[in-house]
Parts: sequence; C-alpha cells; structure tokens
Amino acid sequence: MNLDFMNNLGSTITIMVAVPFILIALVFIVIGVRARLRASASRSWPSTMGRVLSASVEARTSTSSEGGTSTSYYPVVLYEYQVNGQTYRNNRLTLGSQVGSGSGWAQGRAAQYPTGSMVQVYYNPENPLDSTLEQRAPASNIFFIIALVIIIILVVTVLFTSGISNMVGGFLPR
Repeated sequence: MNLDFMNNLGSTITIMVAVPFILIALVFIVIGVRARLRASASRSWPSTMGRVLSASVEARTSTSSEGGTSTSYYPVVLYEYQVNGQTYRNNRLTLGSQVGSGSGWAQGRAAQYPTGSMVQVYYNPENPLDSTLEQRAPASNIFFIIALVIIIILVVTVLFTSGISNMVGGFLPR
C-alpha cells in the first residue's frame, strides 16, 4: 500500500473520531460557563428576607443502560419570600444544575436550613420568581472537570494512535 494513502487515512480517521469528543467537551464547557455567568449576575440581584417552609432530602434513582441502579440524594429546601407585596415560593439552593451525592451530604445541606428559619433570598428583579439562597454554581466545576477529562483522554488517544501509525509506517516499504 502507498504510505501517503495510509497516513492520510489515519489522519482522516483521527479527525473523524476526535471531532465528536471535542464537540461534547465544548458542550460541557458552555454549560459550565453559563452557570458561572448566571451566578456572577446574581451577585447584583437584590435580596429580601424569606422563611424556610420545609427542608428535606429527596432520593433519585437512575438506571444505567446495563440495568444497574444508583441513588443520589438532593437537599430540597422550600422557602417563601415577598417582593413588592407579592408572595413567592421556590426551592432553588444554588444556580445551575443540581448536584446529588450521598444521603449524609444531602442531610447536612438540608439541616443548614431548619424549617421556620429566616433566610436571605436573592431574586432576579426582572422575574422575582427566579430566586436562590446561595449565589454560586457548584455544578459548574463538575462540567469543567468532565470536559478536561474528555480532552485529556482524546489527546492521549491521538498521541498513542499517531505513535503507533508512525511505528507501523517505519516498517512499510516506501
């Protein structure tokens, strides 16, 4: 076989395999950046005092494609607050995607907001129903880590496969 053909085929296959992974990594980066920008924007939101109506833990079970199940636990804090005489209710603790974990972690987070306690509620002045108790987006770190892992795996794979093609190319007749 022609060595140039083999090199071009190898480069084409590498690009075809790499592009979807790069796109997936970019999606995770965009989600993380959007969550961080939203958290940053919330720092200029006004706040009002609210009252915790309930604090509990919600178990969510998911099933993998192989049929296995896993359970993650989420703190659920329902709070009530008023803006311009209108009463609102929400259960958002942080901005961005929710992150579940073990039941002990979720119980600890819910315990930070005892039922009946007064809390500082930050709300979007353009839509007071859009509120949060904490002006941060902790899940954004997870999205950045996933993107970084995808990129590292991709780089290692490309370096490994191009190293093999170079080794094999050295044995082919020219």
